[in-house]
Amino acid sequence: MKIQLILVASLVFTSASFAKDLGVRGKVFEITEFDIRIQMMMELSNNLSQEEFIKAAEDESETFYTELKRHDLVTSRSHQVTHIDPTRVYEDDFWSFKETENGEFEWYKISESGASVNWLEHHQTPMQKFFIFDPNDGRQLEIARRLYELRNPYLTLVVIGGDMRKITEFIGGAVTYLNQDLIREYDLQFVPIVIRRGEGRHVNEYKKIRFNADDVKFEDVLSEVKGFSK
Repeated sequence: MKIQLILVASLVFTSASFAKDLGVRGKVFEITEFDIRIQMMMELSNNLSQEEFIKAAEDESETFYTELKRHDLVTSRSHQVTHIDPTRVYEDDFWSFKETENGEFEWYKISESGASVNWLEHHQTPMQKFFIFDPNDGRQLEIARRLYELRNPYLTLVVIGGDMRKITEFIGGAVTYLNQDLIREYDLQFVPIVIRRGEGRHVNEYKKIRFNADDVKFEDVLSEVKGFSK
């Protein structure tokens, strides 16, 4: 105890006391780790033949695509049209693209981060349209099949769940599985429904057309899909 007190006292009363910066010493080593998915694949390949591995992957894929969860949308029993303001506050810089005089497209910044943006005010090219349907309803499924035959690059068929293999086989091509981003963006609550850009005074809003599932007709859906080119 006496020695410790002497050392402390010498540090306190020495006016020339200072600490020396020894800097950084040693060697830095890069840490390389396998992606967990690669590790799983390696383990599987060590325990399965190629044929067994392919069969297992196909079985998992078939189970996944035949048992897609159904999103909880209500079957519509009335026809209704609503409009949605797409204005959002974007955390990052907001960019869009426009066509130049040479017919080429170029990116340009619409606004800085943190600004409220209605991107439709700056969007001049054709907008993607969506037909969202319940594949368990034969009427809606048939409408989706006929819409697919149009081969319209600006139309996306969106299924709310079910057996994707049977759906695509009936329709004749690929469809999209509904996700939470679409549900939130367009405030989806009912099915069947068409989403497209509005027109007239609603040109800078989304137009949401909800059909009566009991009497929806292909011609009615087609008129909305073909309506207003942008």
